[in-house]
Amino acid sequence: MFTVPLDKLPHMATRTALDTVYLVNDTGKDVSLEIIIGAIGQTASSSIELDDQVLIADQKGSLPEMKVGINQLLSNKELRVISTVTDTSQDSNYTEMILRLRGGVVFREYVLSKTVDENGESVPYLCIIKFYKA
Repeated sequence: MFTVPLDKLPHMATRTALDTVYLVNDTGKDVSLEIIIGAIGQTASSSIELDDQVLIADQKGSLPEMKVGINQLLSNKELRVISTVTDTSQDSNYTEMILRLRGGVVFREYVLSKTVDENGESVPYLCIIKFYKA
């Protein structure tokens, strides 16, 4: 049987930046962020800011679900996630960052990825999320 390595599939377009809107409402419900770094064996370092406030300065690897703020207080604020994913896996040169937002109007998941040419290369990922009241 013929198989194609995951990092060679043609449908995997490179996407390393995200600029989007996340809708919040007028409730006291928490909005949370989760970051999953992949593929297996890849390493990362991330910084997370809400407007001018640093929430996380140097998160290593994935980020378990964390509270970003409350719906009614997040409107018109901007969340910035800057991650550097380094290809440290011997199995694949495929790097990936999955960003999940929960607690606003709807659940959102964004998948960013890039396949590097050589082991040890790093990929910068930038995500900008603007919160707006629905």
